[in-house]
Amino acid sequence: MKSSLLGFLYVLLAMLTTVHSLVCEICHSTDVTWCTGSSVICPSGQVCGSQFSTTTIGEETHTTFVRSCVQPAECFLKGSVTFNKGSMKMCTSCCNTNNCFATLPDFPEDSTEANGVICRTCATLASTWCYTSDIMHCTGLETKCLRQSVEVVGSVPSVLAIRGCASKTVCDLGYKTSSSNGQTIAINSVCTSGSGTLRYSLILPVILCSALTKFLS
Repeated sequence: MKSSLLGFLYVLLAMLTTVHSLVCEICHSTDVTWCTGSSVICPSGQVCGSQFSTTTIGEETHTTFVRSCVQPAECFLKGSVTFNKGSMKMCTSCCNTNNCFATLPDFPEDSTEANGVICRTCATLASTWCYTSDIMHCTGLETKCLRQSVEVVGSVPSVLAIRGCASKTVCDLGYKTSSSNGQTIAINSVCTSGSGTLRYSLILPVILCSALTKFLS
């Protein structure tokens, strides 16, 4: 309820200040919850936002922190993803003064209560795509089936692909990209409505199956 109210207030703020454009820092980091970069003039109606996510695959944990201009609807969100080899959590926050730093909220709490949704699940640190016949039963607010890819291009390149159960807030992020200090990060989230029959509705072409065999172990 609190996050919904904050989001509404920022939408209202944007409507009241459409003639004024904020100046926000644009940057990203893959190891800390802070970064600094170039200041840009945001499109009218946008605010300064911060997004932090942490992804764990097996014993490896990857973090992504982004500061950018965002739509008010992207403010004060929390979400999570669970897949066969790990999990991901994210949160966003916003502020409305020039070059401000938006303090991040806590990550969403874990849940073990099954919700009846079934999704395909896989993960790889070697590609922006993964596919498998493995399935998982979703819990808590993770009521969507997600396919997400992350690609970092620059001095420290990396890629990540996951499928699994996700909360709606993660799905709503869609495609986001940010460039700073010679590095570009692109995050693409695509979701479908999960159901008990979803696992039978996704068919991968034979030629693609053969190319992805190494990721199915």
